Amino acid sequence: FFGYLTIFDFNKGGNCLPTSTSRRVTFGEDLIIGCSAPLTRNELEALCTGNEHPYLTDDLHIPKWLQQDMTLVGKFGNSNANDRSQWLNIDKPTTGDYFNGKSRKWSSTRNRCDGLISSVKYRILWTHVGSTESPQAKIVSVTLEYDDSHTMQHNLEPSEMQTYYFTTIVTWVYLPNETEILKLPPPNLFFSVPQDIFYPFNERSSGEKTIEVRSSFKIRLGVIAIVF
Repeated sequence: FFGYLTIFDFNKGGNCLPTSTSRRVTFGEDLIIGCSAPLTRNELEALCTGNEHPYLTDDLHIPKWLQQDMTLVGKFGNSNANDRSQWLNIDKPTTGDYFNGKSRKWSSTRNRCDGLISSVKYRILWTHVGSTESPQAKIVSVTLEYDDSHTMQHNLEPSEMQTYYFTTIVTWVYLPNETEILKLPPPNLFFSVPQDIFYPFNERSSGEKTIEVRSSFKIRLGVIAIVF
């Protein structure tokens, strides 16, 4: 999937739903979008331990309203769909210590779920390229991170609904570009002549002066005598 970066938008009332509508991320727009899911103690346990749950993705077991199916995003606002070099891969973590979406753990004594992803964070680096007089914005990288730092613990009676919150965060970071400004010398609007153009001089008695120039051409100057 490729195109403009899109994320799930909150529904009417701010409820988290697997069928949440999506919204396009406008260039340079920092966003924090949240939704809430009221769950009983047993529903939270099922969300934490189930491998097949209507609220979770099949592959990474994260809430569907935090899912990102896109794999490519355009570097420019007018990126050519037929030119692969104008598109970036979205860096998505699927392994490592910081990603434990597949290692959810449920504590029956504490009624708590550890390892359930409750937030996704997009970090977008961008810069300016091209002419300094008319620079063009360019996306350098898009990184997606999953966050499970929010405590998912049921503190009410098992049959009572407790509200849990999920968020999507988009942050744009400008990357300064080391631009080298070149100043060209002004153009030479006048022709140049040799410094010795008037040397040596040879005088003649015929009323003319002939200036012989070593640069292989002659300039003849006529002398006009005015008698009063």
